[in-house]
Amino acid sequence: MAGRSTRSFCSRAWPTSCTSSWLRSSSDRPTGIALGVLLIGSVSGRLPEQLRALVLGLGSGCGFGVVEVTVRLIDDLSPPVLLTNPAVYALLLGGGSAFLLLTSALQRGSVTTATAGLVLGETIGPALVGVVWLGDRTREGLGWLAVVGFVVAVAGALALVRFGEAPQDTPEPV
Repeated sequence: MAGRSTRSFCSRAWPTSCTSSWLRSSSDRPTGIALGVLLIGSVSGRLPEQLRALVLGLGSGCGFGVVEVTVRLIDDLSPPVLLTNPAVYALLLGGGSAFLLLTSALQRGSVTTATAGLVLGETIGPALVGVVWLGDRTREGLGWLAVVGFVVAVAGALALVRFGEAPQDTPEPV
């Protein structure tokens, strides 16, 4: 069972997702997206503190989203194939840059703002890629539930940005 390739699993679990022509037609697309995540981090260093944590968290979420998408593009787990598959390098670059951006966001801003950006980036990007290019679909009749869940997740992340901080206590003059 351990030697079984993921292609057979993919073809049964996601009938159209493993044959996406857009992501597979150019092997550098996931790597380019992962490099874009690093660009977000380098540009966000000049932003104001509150916005910086949000953008770094958003970049981190996009990096983790690259990981979520690229694991679906890895068909064969044999070492020679892994070493030549660009999706593996995009996975490593996306995961590493996401980790760095998240730790930077947590150092430079509030946890709630960084987490809200992380949730937005980790939710919106992979969902769009899954639906548009990988052929993800909901079960028959449950599309409305997927839309409601997606809207609630994004609204919750946005509410964290706006209302998530605890009020600052100002010391009374003595």
